[in-house]
Amino acid sequence: MVPALKALPSQVYTCTFPGCPSPVTAHLSVIDRLETLLRATTDDQQGILFGKPSDAGTEVLSCRPLTTFTAGEIAAAIGNPGDIVVGYYRIREGNSLELSSEESELAAELFSKPGSLVLLIERRAGAAEGCFFFQESGTLLNYPLLRFPVDSAELARREAARVVRSEEKDREPSGESAPISHPIAPSSSPAGLPPVTTRQSAVVASAVAPPLAKWRNLALIFGGAAVGYFTFLLMDLGHRRPPRPGLPKQRLLLERL
Repeated sequence: MVPALKALPSQVYTCTFPGCPSPVTAHLSVIDRLETLLRATTDDQQGILFGKPSDAGTEVLSCRPLTTFTAGEIAAAIGNPGDIVVGYYRIREGNSLELSSEESELAAELFSKPGSLVLLIERRAGAAEGCFFFQESGTLLNYPLLRFPVDSAELARREAARVVRSEEKDREPSGESAPISHPIAPSSSPAGLPPVTTRQSAVVASAVAPPLAKWRNLALIFGGAAVGYFTFLLMDLGHRRPPRPGLPKQRLLLERL
């Protein structure tokens, strides 16, 4: 029996879906800090996201708030040496999880590289909800495909459950059925000798077959030679026997033929 898997506390949360071309892995420390900003004020807020873009998706490592939501301030923050800026975040009121035209234009102007993204968090009557917007073929997709609750504790629980499901799936049998083998009754063997298995019989047959074939071929060759030689003797004796008296010469020639 396989022991139950114990989920360890997750430090990240992966936003993805089946076939997602650009999954986003966010460190829960970033979500926790954004939760703090949500509780601190009801004003709109913004900032930049640091991380690591790659072909397998983007990892969000940290964030830094900015005072204004302008292209100039965000561009200046991007230009500072240090960690890689992969996008920006925006916190505001809303209920559709859809980027405004200003937010989309700013992303197209400053974050056009592969792996860039935008994080939108909307305040709501209940719990706040967020969504990562990613690029596909150089275009930012303005659809709420990677949405999640802005709750680091809930995200940690979901990530731990996902990891457990993945590990359990890896431990399942592959589903390939083994070939069906039919039992073969053992043949009787002389007392004191172990029974010969099917594999052993096949090995013995393959070892005996070449010598038997060789002797059979030799027997055919010698047999054919003997028949030919015996036929030749009979023909030669017919030519050598003396003529019988009283037969015409022409008849003797015909008999010899």
